[in-house]
Amino acid sequence: MSTARGARSFDRALRWYPAAWRSRYGSELTALLEDTYGQSLPWQCKLSLCREGLAERLRPPGPGTREGVRAGWLLALWAWAVFVLAGGGFVNLTDNWRSAAPAGGVSLAGFGYDLACLAGVAGCVIVTAGMAVCLPAAARFLRSGGWREVRWHAAAIAASLATTILLVTVMAEWARHLTLRQRSGGLASYSALALAVVAATAVTVILLTATTVTIIHRAELPLRAVRCCGFLAFALAAMMSAVAAGATTWCAGMAARVPWFVAGSAPGTDRHGVSPIVLLIAVLMTLGLLLAGTGARRAASSLRSL
Repeated sequence: MSTARGARSFDRALRWYPAAWRSRYGSELTALLEDTYGQSLPWQCKLSLCREGLAERLRPPGPGTREGVRAGWLLALWAWAVFVLAGGGFVNLTDNWRSAAPAGGVSLAGFGYDLACLAGVAGCVIVTAGMAVCLPAAARFLRSGGWREVRWHAAAIAASLATTILLVTVMAEWARHLTLRQRSGGLASYSALALAVVAATAVTVILLTATTVTIIHRAELPLRAVRCCGFLAFALAAMMSAVAAGATTWCAGMAARVPWFVAGSAPGTDRHGVSPIVLLIAVLMTLGLLLAGTGARRAASSLRSL
C-alpha cells in the first residue's frame, strides 16, 4: 500500500515536467528519487522538482521541430485568453459610450472602436479555425484514454461557466434600471457585482484555456495541422495588435472630447486621467501582445526550418 502511495507521489511530483520529457527521462529520475529518499519526498525536493519542471516547460523547443511550432500556437492561445479578459473590460468600459459623447465629435473614437471590434471578431475566427484543425487529433486523444486526464477539468469548467452566466444575467437585468453614473462606479453594490463577474469570467477563461492547451499538447497532430497552427499563430498576433491599436485610438479620441468618461469621474466634469479599469486593460493587452509576439516568433522560426 505504501509503495502505491509512493508511486503516486512521484507521479504527481513529475507532472511539473512536460510529457515528452517524462516519457524519456521520467523512469530514470523516479529510480534516482526512490534510491535517494525512499517512498516519501521531502518538501525541499518537491519544490526543486516544481521549479525545474516549470523551467523545462518554458524552455523553447529546438528549431525546425513540430514541438516548436506547436509551442508557438499554444503560447498564442494563452495570449488570446489574456486578450479575452482585456476585451471584457473594454466592452464594459465602452458601455453606451456613444450616448455620452457629443454628436459628431468623436470620429476618432468611433474609428478605434470599430477597428477593435472587427479585429476581435477576426481573432475569434482564427482561434476557431485553429480548434477545427486540431479537433480530429484531439478527439483521438480523448478516445484513447485522454478523457480521464481532463474530465475533472471539464467539470470545473462547467461549474465556472454556469456561475458566470448566472452573474452576467443578474448584472444585465440590474443595469437596465440604473443610470450611467451608477453603472460607472456610482453604486458600490453594482461595482461589487461587476468585480464578481470579472473574477468568474477570468476563472472560466483560464480553466478553458488550460484544458484546451493540455489536450492539444498531448494530441498527435499531423504535420499539415502543425504547419497550419504555425501560420494561425502569426495571424492571431496580428489581429491582437489591431485590437490593441483600436482600443488605444478609442481611448485617445474619448480623452480628447469626453475626458471624464475615460477618467471614470462624474459626467460633465473636466477631470483628465485614466481610470483603474483603463490601466488594467492596458496591462492585460500589453501582456497578451508580449505572449503573442513570443509565440509567433517561435512558430515562425520553427516553420522556416521544418
